Amino acid sequence: MPKKLPTNYPGVRYREHDSRKCHRRPDRYFFIRYRRLGHNVEEGLGWASQGWTAEDASRILGQIQQNIKRGTGPQSLKDLAREARGDALAAATKPIVFGELATRYLEWAKRNKTSWKEDEYLLRKRILPLFADRPAATITRTDVEAFRDSLADTGRLSPMTIKHHLVVLRRVYNWASATPVTDEPDRMLFEGRNPVVGIRMPLIDNERIRFLTREEADRLLEAATERLPELHDIILLALLTGMRRQEVLGLTWQDVDMVNRLITIPAGLTRTKRSRKVFLDDEMSAMLQLRREHAQTPFVFPGLSHGHRGEDQVTRQFDALVNAIGLNDGVTDAKHKVVFHTLRHTFASWLAQAGADMHHLMELTGHKSLSMLQRYAHLMPERTRAVASLVSRRASRSPKGVPPESSEA
Repeated sequence: MPKKLPTNYPGVRYREHDSRKCHRRPDRYFFIRYRRLGHNVEEGLGWASQGWTAEDASRILGQIQQNIKRGTGPQSLKDLAREARGDALAAATKPIVFGELATRYLEWAKRNKTSWKEDEYLLRKRILPLFADRPAATITRTDVEAFRDSLADTGRLSPMTIKHHLVVLRRVYNWASATPVTDEPDRMLFEGRNPVVGIRMPLIDNERIRFLTREEADRLLEAATERLPELHDIILLALLTGMRRQEVLGLTWQDVDMVNRLITIPAGLTRTKRSRKVFLDDEMSAMLQLRREHAQTPFVFPGLSHGHRGEDQVTRQFDALVNAIGLNDGVTDAKHKVVFHTLRHTFASWLAQAGADMHHLMELTGHKSLSMLQRYAHLMPERTRAVASLVSRRASRSPKGVPPESSEA
């Protein structure tokens, strides 16, 4: 056994390895010596090649000697190692806070959701300031109800906005309940009860019933032509196809078939995550053909630096245009205000007035359920009247084309 040699630090010695080198010198193994309970104790610390130095050994020796003198804390290397294992175990089993769940959820959302920015905004704005440091398992249904009520009490948020906060809070918990801990596939990040489950959502009554008349649409397009020609084309496409704002602004030339006068909206742009087709008339075809002749980017409606045009910018321009021509003068109820989404509502309303049935409305607008289209039923008065007449007392007992039922058993 090689001889143990002293260092410049009292109580610290080392021995050299016979052949192994560290920084071109023989590797050194450090020991510390101290007295405890009337006995001399010497314990090995580690090799220089593992990162240990005589200074490190002296620092740990001083800590142990102080603990022995005071009678508290770790009083040997074994005690220090045991405490370190306990700290690691405690860290591994420490309850995860909601802020950590939200951070990990957003990392996932950025890779998998096109609407992740909305989730991030709601979390950063009002949810995390309240719940970030709370262990996720300690947030209760009562806490969430109090949060919901506090949002309502401000008087500044609509019921739908309050609902969005609750939905994203629920979404974080649902995601964490289905996401395993790293290196532990059998254990989820969150394994408790989702505190948002069972919470009564705010009553929503913001179904927009406003749509443009033909004269109003003409005024809007004429004003856009004079003030913002680029916005004119965006409005025209949304008005005559029912495309949503994100669908119009995300459209690329590869989605436009000028020969067959057809646009295929990619699934990544739609709310339902299913692609759909819209059809172009002469006016839209001419507008797109002119734009294509001068196109310099893949986007049909590029923004600054030829990249994606920002939705907020278009909304601000549209709102300013609407206000300039007075379409919202005297309107206080949000359901009656003209906003960009009114263009989509106008498209569907005009279709209903022209006699389109619910099936065609669903196909052309991309709605995923008939319930979303019930708002347009009142625009089909003649068809509704004809159906209602089938049960009139004056109606024929055997409607034309419908044979009477047999009276035989």
